[in-house]
Amino acid sequence: MSNSMNLEQNLSQQLHVTPALRQSIDMLKYSWEELQQFLESQEAENPFIEIKWKTGEYAARTTRISSSADWDELNGIADDTVTIESLLLEQLRMRVTSPEIYRAAAYLAGNLDERGYLVVSLEEAGEELHLPPEIMQQSLQLLQSLDPPGVGARDLTECLLLQAEMDPSSHPLALKLITGHLHDLARGNLDVIRRSIGASRKSVEEAILYIKTLNPRPCSALQGTAAAPVTADVIVEYTPDTPQKFTIRDMYSPRISINADYIPAASDCSEEVRSYCKERIQSGKWLVQSVAYRRNTLLKVASVIAKEQVAFLSGQDHSLKPLNIKEIAGRTGLHESTISRTVRHKYMDTPRGLFEMKKLLSNTIATAEGETSTESVKQQIRNMIADEDKKSPLSDQRITNELQAQGIEISRRTVAKYRNEERILSASMRRLR
Repeated sequence: MSNSMNLEQNLSQQLHVTPALRQSIDMLKYSWEELQQFLESQEAENPFIEIKWKTGEYAARTTRISSSADWDELNGIADDTVTIESLLLEQLRMRVTSPEIYRAAAYLAGNLDERGYLVVSLEEAGEELHLPPEIMQQSLQLLQSLDPPGVGARDLTECLLLQAEMDPSSHPLALKLITGHLHDLARGNLDVIRRSIGASRKSVEEAILYIKTLNPRPCSALQGTAAAPVTADVIVEYTPDTPQKFTIRDMYSPRISINADYIPAASDCSEEVRSYCKERIQSGKWLVQSVAYRRNTLLKVASVIAKEQVAFLSGQDHSLKPLNIKEIAGRTGLHESTISRTVRHKYMDTPRGLFEMKKLLSNTIATAEGETSTESVKQQIRNMIADEDKKSPLSDQRITNELQAQGIEISRRTVAKYRNEERILSASMRRLR
């Protein structure tokens, strides 16, 4: 037996995350409110830190999110009490539709009870608005596609059906049980249900458990609650005559400095005190660097978004251009994970309203002529369904065929996914009966 010892040398690279780097990464993903709370806590803990908050025109500029193409100053001073109607109107402004359908949907939104149920018939609403049944039916479908799921239902069955139909994870038996066996469910007649639909008791029980997760009063928790104000992180202003030119600045730039008044006194103290002061001063310098990094990164990313989405944000177009995190990373030289953290919970104030930055990004879909955005394809799907024959609504496959005929490379599964994301019912449930 022989004993031997071998020495091997391995080279490897490791990223050492310093406290300063970790702080910069964490601060980058903070919303404005989170950043403010963090800085205030740092100022309270560190006697060497002084923070001066920006004052003036933009120091207290907060508002609720809006996507209205006809944004005006009245939106910024709206009543801060949330109502079902106000929530739905904000969503309706996001949808590009005919003036008649918008007017009818807005009217229906104003005729919901505290549960979110429609309390006026389409016939009565149509007579009041002097609009035909087809427009009223389309407006109802638009209303029922909004959040929260189930809003605009005319009874409990329809309320639960809307929620189950829009839920990709809905139980396979849920629709059957809701449409034909609500009374049996209420009475606990599981065996009657099981024999009627030819399913196992376990499957029926699982479907019932799923149905119990649905909300029979989808708007009850929303009525009369206070709206949390949203603070913009950056503001973008376009030049009226040449919208391609714009200015962008951060809304809040706290000025952080290191208070040196305590340093001379600390030199005469014990080693422990001097060590504490040195550590606190270094911590303050890291904080200054982290805030500056967050600000510069935010402005870089926001500038790319403002430049690419100029047509949408200045009100010239209703669709977003294709723009994703990878493309922004390529233009800024920043890592994709940095872009992702930067757009998280950050808001941009624009001539068109206040938008969460990540919602101004849109993935691409290949077309015969190049690329288009997913938002543009979703808008086409919405338009096609709005114009369909309600007695013979378009199936997902027919929509897919029409889009493919236009040169858009899309599958039926993707069409169904987009339809569900837009909370649009399937063809069988859109059929006018």
